[in-house]
Amino acid sequence: MSGYLYPKGGGQERLFTTSALRWIEAQISVGSRRFCFTDGEWYELGARFVETIRAIIARLFPPRPSVDLPTWYKGQAERQYNESVPDTHPQLLCMDRKNARNPVGTSSSQFEVCDLLTKDGTLILVKPAHGGSGPLSHLFNQSIVAIQLLLQDAEVRRQFTKRVAAEAKDKGKDGFFLPADFVPRRVVFAIKLGNGATLTPETLFPFSQITLARTARALEQAGISVEVIGIPESTEKRPARSAFTSAA
Repeated sequence: MSGYLYPKGGGQERLFTTSALRWIEAQISVGSRRFCFTDGEWYELGARFVETIRAIIARLFPPRPSVDLPTWYKGQAERQYNESVPDTHPQLLCMDRKNARNPVGTSSSQFEVCDLLTKDGTLILVKPAHGGSGPLSHLFNQSIVAIQLLLQDAEVRRQFTKRVAAEAKDKGKDGFFLPADFVPRRVVFAIKLGNGATLTPETLFPFSQITLARTARALEQAGISVEVIGIPESTEKRPARSAFTSAA
């Protein structure tokens, strides 16, 4: 079964096609054997399957990340962290909740393209994942929706580039200019595992390893490179804002 998503208002230009089975995930056991249903296919959870998934995602974790994100301090909510990043990293722009209208939803339906943006147009999606694999599944699916809509819908591109220009002007940041026909070429997933854990292909939640492999494959097929980085964290509270100002 496939789903066809069209612009709201009766337009006939198809945005993209997706199989309903692609979004269903499940695990079952048959005796001592365990199986996982993902991306429309059943896989047996054995050493060979795990090795295949690890091989796919290992290349997404570079030894030297292309983006150096600041520490996530104790007590910071996700939105607070995203808004604080440009204080110490002026080359990044916070786009958290700077939404665009979803053309396949109602008139009030919106979606978030990214949390942070680099000057070269790299989309950075941020997520604390200490609660389990659920938040990361949402993060990975969010990236696919955002990329598909940016690729296929001119109005989404117009809204996003307009909001980037407005945010850069409001924050007094130079160099954040996206062309009217902007489409991203790189996506960075920035993840905080919590409890001081270091993010690696092995420490990522098992189910998240599977969904990440599937997401990377979908984005790379659309010409988008994918990178995964860990966010350092501290058990201390964030220093006062004046401390960052004086250090700049």
